[in-house]
Amino acid sequence: MKKIIFLILVSTFLSNCSKELAPATPVNLSEVCDAKFDNARDEKNLEIRYRVSFEAYPAFPRSLMLNDTAIIDAYPSPDRQGDPIRVSFKVGSGKNRLKKPGKGYTDSDFMIYDKEGNEIGFNKKVKLEGTRGGSLKDKSCYTSIEVIESLP
Repeated sequence: MKKIIFLILVSTFLSNCSKELAPATPVNLSEVCDAKFDNARDEKNLEIRYRVSFEAYPAFPRSLMLNDTAIIDAYPSPDRQGDPIRVSFKVGSGKNRLKKPGKGYTDSDFMIYDKEGNEIGFNKKVKLEGTRGGSLKDKSCYTSIEVIESLP
């Protein structure tokens, strides 16, 4: 019995470690919150979550709530121009994270780390890839970012 439990635990651990992210659908920023990417259910009533990738200029919102994640804005153009969408980042240092700003932060404090661990500051265009959550209907759309890629 102990052997069986051990094998189940090991196989679960290994399957979780080896999971790769599903391919993301490339979209324009204006399409990220389209209803076609809202969470859905399949014929077995299992949740379907969509992964998307898009280019944007991430920036701090007017007010920011932080814990291990933070929801910030992503704009189609520099200097907060255009209609933003909400994106969620893991907070910390290291790859694919938002650096935790200090109190009284400004745009000069904005820093994210790309998939290689390189620093990216405010007003820099990036490619973001993540799992879309929420819905268009109730205006709760957001994307949980898993990969940040620097762009030239």
